[in-house]
Amino acid sequence: MQFLLLLPVVGQIRKMAAIQKSVIHSTLTSSMKEELLTIAGKLSLIGDRGDRENYYQIAMETVSFDTKKLLDLLNAKEKQHIKLVNHVLSQITNFPSGAKHDECKDLLYFFITGLKKDCELEGEAVEMLFKDEVQRHYRLESHHPEHESVAGSECSENDVIQMAVDRLCRNAQNNGGGIDLAQMAERTPNFTLGDTERKKELFKGHVDSYKSLVESGYQQLFSA
Repeated sequence: MQFLLLLPVVGQIRKMAAIQKSVIHSTLTSSMKEELLTIAGKLSLIGDRGDRENYYQIAMETVSFDTKKLLDLLNAKEKQHIKLVNHVLSQITNFPSGAKHDECKDLLYFFITGLKKDCELEGEAVEMLFKDEVQRHYRLESHHPEHESVAGSECSENDVIQMAVDRLCRNAQNNGGGIDLAQMAERTPNFTLGDTERKKELFKGHVDSYKSLVESGYQQLFSA
């Protein structure tokens, strides 16, 4: 009888609840901030990204238990975003099958961008590392309008689809599964190459087309 009562709980655990920024904020303590900023400071002294990755892996071996749990939350939050985007893209007719969102993101990216965006830590080291990671991301991932100026390569129509889905998914994560269209309008991309106005209109059309798909996908993956 006790086993039967446990079954619903097991089901809830297997279906991860969406991780909100507020949860990360409530977990963050002053000692964690100090530890994270120390790691960021040492990373900022390393120029080569491969060497930064190596140092980050070493630092993770000695980080405190509570800070490690916080970083697990940061990683899981970003992985949920990638999972949601891929889930939605897989349902769009004629979008390339097997295409994967944000393949260049790794644990170092999650760490650095998490310090800036989710933990809201400040300082010269955090700002420098964040700029490096974002510029690298824009260069390698063509579904960002900044890719055009950073890499000198125009975003394709499929890139614009992925761009819209990416921003819709992030918006849904920030708003408990719903889409704030006013926020989306504020984030209409600015292109620099080719027919910039046409791509902007394509983006707006994709937002309208895929809004409900993102909302339903969020409910399927993350809501109880």
